[in-house]
Amino acid sequence: MEVVTGGDAAPVLIPQGNGLASVLTAEENCLLPLVARGLPAKQARARVRRALADVGLEESAGHLIEELSGGQQQRVAVARALATEPVVLLADEPTSELDHTNRERVLALLRGVAERGGTVVMATHDPEAALAADDALHLDAGQVVSAADH
Repeated sequence: MEVVTGGDAAPVLIPQGNGLASVLTAEENCLLPLVARGLPAKQARARVRRALADVGLEESAGHLIEELSGGQQQRVAVARALATEPVVLLADEPTSELDHTNRERVLALLRGVAERGGTVVMATHDPEAALAADDALHLDAGQVVSAADH
């Protein structure tokens, strides 16, 4: 068992309700955790631009969160997490507000985290999203009722 204690290995969360600050732009929301970690501004902005482009929102970087649709807000939350280059990523319903195309895009990005050696733990009610995982635990009333290798 590996213990994660903080710093660069601290778990990163994509919350179900997106957790974005409505008074900030998409870019500012994504910059916040990077600035808090002390990342140099130039490097932080480059990561954020790349992450927003990865989720298809490069042209929305300057928009306030309240100006974006629910699906766009969810993709900003994903971009914010990806910009941190997480080792452990906890994603709570990361595809619930997304259309098919953007769901596939986000799942591919989460897969990329795992392929780079990270760990992604995703909670979902979306059967297609669950099938994208290497392994799945199915819960009922908080109890594991089945496990599957994909």
